[in-house]
Amino acid sequence: MGLAVVDEFEDPADPGTCPGISRSYLGAGTVWEMSAGRRYALVGVGAAVVWYVCVLFFWALQPLHDAVPVGIDYNLSPPAFVSVSVTCEGLFDGAARDASPLPALTPQPTPRLPLGFQREPCTLPHQQARVVFVLDTVLFLAVVLACGWFGLWRNRSPSAGPVNNDPRLVGMPAS
Repeated sequence: MGLAVVDEFEDPADPGTCPGISRSYLGAGTVWEMSAGRRYALVGVGAAVVWYVCVLFFWALQPLHDAVPVGIDYNLSPPAFVSVSVTCEGLFDGAARDASPLPALTPQPTPRLPLGFQREPCTLPHQQARVVFVLDTVLFLAVVLACGWFGLWRNRSPSAGPVNNDPRLVGMPAS
């Protein structure tokens, strides 16, 4: 089962065809006429762009969350270390946390120390998320540049021309 090649795209029944335009004109510059290296590079760049957009919209633009340790809760049986979940600002916001109050902590029995936040909420996850996003951006640019190099410059080696394997020509000077 093969495809028939038509030299002219003239079909009176189909209004989408263009009379007088040849197949070579319509097919020039399409993805299928590229070299394999350029096609792979184009697919690589497309995959990298989709990956970067997904990271941007599904992670980087969303608010961050932090589980801050607050100490040992003696109201639990047996007593256990607990943490409190705090919703933080997004990655591109200026401050790590807005001015809203922190969640209330459970009061402890009288002889025990009260629960307290053991570090500043949201600063560490915000800082780490920025580092991860910078690394993600650097990796994205490296992939795009590598695909560009493989697709554009790697295939530009000059061709040597056709090889003549005539045994009578061995040792003869070039003309």
